[in-house]
Amino acid sequence: MVIYMIAKKMNFFLIIFAFISIITLYSARSILPSNLDNIYVKQTIIYLIGLIIFFLLKSNKLFFEYITIEYVISCFFLLALLIFTTPINNAKCWFTIPLIGTIQPSEFVKIFLIIFLATILTKETKYKWFKILIAFIIPAILTYLEPDTGLVIIYIIGTLTMILCYLKKYKYLIIPIIILLIIGLTAIFLYQYKSELLLSILGDSFLVRINRIINWQNQDGYQLNNALTAIGANGVNISFDKINTYFPEAHTDFIFATIASSFGYFFTIIFLIIILLFDLFLLNISLKEKNKTNKLIIIGFVSMIIYEQIQHIGMNIGLLPITGITLPFISYGGSSLTSSILMLTIIKNMQQKKE
Repeated sequence: MVIYMIAKKMNFFLIIFAFISIITLYSARSILPSNLDNIYVKQTIIYLIGLIIFFLLKSNKLFFEYITIEYVISCFFLLALLIFTTPINNAKCWFTIPLIGTIQPSEFVKIFLIIFLATILTKETKYKWFKILIAFIIPAILTYLEPDTGLVIIYIIGTLTMILCYLKKYKYLIIPIIILLIIGLTAIFLYQYKSELLLSILGDSFLVRINRIINWQNQDGYQLNNALTAIGANGVNISFDKINTYFPEAHTDFIFATIASSFGYFFTIIFLIIILLFDLFLLNISLKEKNKTNKLIIIGFVSMIIYEQIQHIGMNIGLLPITGITLPFISYGGSSLTSSILMLTIIKNMQQKKE
């Protein structure tokens, strides 16, 4: 009975998210280019495939027994992106596959990274922290070079949350925090007084990313201004399929703005309540989990999902800088949606095995 209720709840949230995602993408057609008119159909197909995986995949054996191989292969794909692919929107983040579309390996790397790190953390092994550092740095650097700073931050959030849970003693974080502060202060100094040196070390894209934060602090920027206008223009009214103000990436990075501008404040608040209930549901699962490795994996997954939600909504309403983070389960994208469903599938399988 407990298994049934847990699966039923996960099913409920997935179905609700699928419905919200599809109708929002349908509404976004009014401000999207004509070549994106059918993205709600594609999202429906992706959700159907994801739900088939969710129901049919009953064991985590594939992920756990071969995690080292999977981690290495995923890092190889990140390297292959930088070497063999041509840029799309000035970034080498995707493989283009005929008849399928684009695949973003970094979305799946976060799953393998969390499982791999959790496995190292819970084993008695020599040089544990050195192994964790190397295992984290490799995909983080490769993803940063794409460049995809947003996903690097997601890696950091998931990793630090797991380490905090594992240590249970915050004093061990003093040295890493000091190191991060030194690196941060040094970067700020170089940006202010030695920008040419910083540019030669980190490349042009670094200054572009810093300028995003500056634009956010000044509430400046075309994307943000138009998204805020669209959110505020509709008020409590529903204007389905009739968004009055154009803003870029309405189907991905700014889909929360699309929800608010299409369905009004009242339904947006209901949507936020659903997200909150979903997060509390996942956190409750992590608190009840007794197996150490499983617990760390669940906490890593949940922390990444919650961060993505907060960052996405925050940047849509001007509270956080724009970092290109999509909204889990809602934004259009095969890789991000499939990886999110895979995380839920792994959590579901842990619960079934426990029972």
